[in-house]
Amino acid sequence: MRRCIHVGAETFIGREVYLDNHAPIEIGEGCLIGGYTRILTATHDTHTYELRCLPVRIGAFSWIGANVTILPGVSIGKGCIVGAGSVVTRSIPDWHVAYGVPCRPRKKRILPV
Repeated sequence: MRRCIHVGAETFIGREVYLDNHAPIEIGEGCLIGGYTRILTATHDTHTYELRCLPVRIGAFSWIGANVTILPGVSIGKGCIVGAGSVVTRSIPDWHVAYGVPCRPRKKRILPV
């Protein structure tokens, strides 16, 4: 799998953020990635040492709180907010607020017209 990291325009990445570069990571424009966040693209099961690499995508205008862990294969939709300290194990649909361990969508964001 091709390894690369793409960061969109006007995205802020906080201090000590770890980007695991075993598979592509795409971070859209206008995002905020809080400090000490970990974005992981590789894992293995408990029976083998064979590495399984999966891409991670963060949609435009999403905010990721501090100290969040994002696991391989996750897509975070456009305009999402992920609460600090969350562990994101599954994809999150566009325009949702999500938090927890494991992280789950809690409500849809209502945007003014």
